[in-house]
Amino acid sequence: MSFDQDTLRARFCHALSEMYRTEVPLYGDLVDLVYEADATALKSQKTRCKDNHNHIDLDPDTILPSRNRVERHGAIRLGTPHELSTIRRMFATMGMYPVGYYDLSVVGFPMHATAFRPRKREALDNNPFRVFTTLLRMELLTERTRELAVRALRQRRVFTERLVELIGRVEEQGSLSEEECKEFIKEGLETFRWHSQATVTLEEYQILKDEHPLVADIVSFPNCHINHLTPRTIDIDLVQKLMQDRGMPAKERIEGPPQRKCPILLRQTSFKALEETVYFRDASSGVYIKGSHTARFGEVEQRGYALTRQGRQLYDEILERVNAETAEVKASAAQYEEILQRRFLEFPDDLDQLRSQKLAYFCYRLESSAVINGKQKPQASAKLSELLKQGILEYEPIIYEDFLPLSAGGIFNSNLGNQSQSQQLIRDAGSDLKEFQRALGDSIKDEFDLYEQMQRESLEICGKLLGVEICALNDRSHDRYNLPTRSPRNGESRKKKYSETVRQFDLLETIGGPTLSYSEAIFICENVNKTTEEAFLKVYRQIPHVATEGEPHTIRAQQAGTGTFCDIEAYMKFAARQATHLPICLAHKSERQDEYDLVPAGFIEYMPWLRGIHHLVGHKGSKKIYIVDFTVTHLMEAKADWNDFFFASWVLAYPPKGTNGMNSEVTSPDMSNWKF
Repeated sequence: MSFDQDTLRARFCHALSEMYRTEVPLYGDLVDLVYEADATALKSQKTRCKDNHNHIDLDPDTILPSRNRVERHGAIRLGTPHELSTIRRMFATMGMYPVGYYDLSVVGFPMHATAFRPRKREALDNNPFRVFTTLLRMELLTERTRELAVRALRQRRVFTERLVELIGRVEEQGSLSEEECKEFIKEGLETFRWHSQATVTLEEYQILKDEHPLVADIVSFPNCHINHLTPRTIDIDLVQKLMQDRGMPAKERIEGPPQRKCPILLRQTSFKALEETVYFRDASSGVYIKGSHTARFGEVEQRGYALTRQGRQLYDEILERVNAETAEVKASAAQYEEILQRRFLEFPDDLDQLRSQKLAYFCYRLESSAVINGKQKPQASAKLSELLKQGILEYEPIIYEDFLPLSAGGIFNSNLGNQSQSQQLIRDAGSDLKEFQRALGDSIKDEFDLYEQMQRESLEICGKLLGVEICALNDRSHDRYNLPTRSPRNGESRKKKYSETVRQFDLLETIGGPTLSYSEAIFICENVNKTTEEAFLKVYRQIPHVATEGEPHTIRAQQAGTGTFCDIEAYMKFAARQATHLPICLAHKSERQDEYDLVPAGFIEYMPWLRGIHHLVGHKGSKKIYIVDFTVTHLMEAKADWNDFFFASWVLAYPPKGTNGMNSEVTSPDMSNWKF
């Protein structure tokens, strides 16, 4: 064959699946079960549709999109920067590149990760194989364990010499011959093959395991064996039931969001990790003695729609409330499901709402008869909303191609029974994207940017086919604004500051409470593509407590926290309740300050709103911004009071006429004092 990355990736994925089926027979049973579940689900759909054409083929291989039947994701764990850099080069040969950064320290794992996958839609359609790849963070280990890990990892060679040669050849020549492709697959499988003979003694293994079971899994073996493979299903609830009915060691519940009419992100389940025989070298005699290790399992996933930054924030907020309520009532598995379903009623479950509220990404296409029937009249530009209303354009949600860090953490925890001795140290560590990218030898692509690009390109294609410029007024996320940088000390903040308020507390005021010191600034920014168009940008930045500004940055870093602000929360609530005439929120971005900033790892929150004459104004007297002239069509409760429910604590919006109780300074504002 001529060298083709998509074909090579598909062949490698198939070979890896066959190898893992041999190594873990229960995985093969799981693949067969998924096929059975999909066939049953398709039959059920046919019955619900009252389709009496009994001759219709219900074989999933012929009905479902081809990628559904071959789709797999895997997971591996690496120990050193060299291993990460080399695996990057290996995956690049197959058209797989790093997307997204996952900080697993938040769930007590001493590691961080990325996902290697195709980035283009065409490549994903050909074969969407992806690998969740973690790297051990040595700085989060205790000194004794770190020394042992460094010594053990220094002695192993994860990649064969021939594989490294073939990778180098692709990098130099851009291709491989058919025989070299076969070699690449054969040699590449050795990187992920299971070895039952450990490279450490039983005593060393126990030290590593006591620190964290995953540390033992990473360090104790001669390579980075695949720890799970995941087929995709169209009905994960049925898969879960079949696993339990047939006595598979299934997890107690499905990870991720609840069952929905419009599935979002990712739902996954698995059978628990198996205890496998491993032989460890005896330190005194040198002979190998029998032991065991638990790490590998089989997983199933059902993929939903990719969420925008705004949608993801709403998802995370709901999930936080689910976890808080679950912990408070010490919920059982059944209670958890009830809480999950109830809380997620806040998340719209309708395609049109997901699109209009900018909660999910969509691809647009021309309705097949639109041009033939003459629906579109020649014009220079057209509004997206009008094209949809006229039936000229159609849309479909973009599938989520990535992972959930908390979901990943949950599935590992539930499979391994993690009991780390240094959980709090790890959780307090914070992310380290800069160091991860240094080890990787490349930058990581932001997954949101990729989905936004898919959505934008689909509109551009439609525009070219129609011969018009499509104005997506309800989706301005791709507009570029001159925003203040995350580090104003660099002198790159060029736009006008509208106001700034500093809320700095004495250290004693924070005892017994979560109070954080921060500054709140409003900037007026212009669109670099259209300088007459302006936006309000609100920036929250954590600052040190009173009298701690001169302390070493390592001490100030101990104050780092997460900022959650009422007006950001309010905007999300307005959107979730279908508020009309709501000003366009361009983005919500969260960042962490660098190690020499005001509060190392402290929060910086950005929220830019498109400035409009009628809906978003600034009050000169109070130097605050307000949303005006809007209504909310769905309230949580009919008796909800505007003042108590939305405004008194948020001071975000001027209420509809006839509503009382606003802050006194704007109850009856002099509109001549408002900045339009």
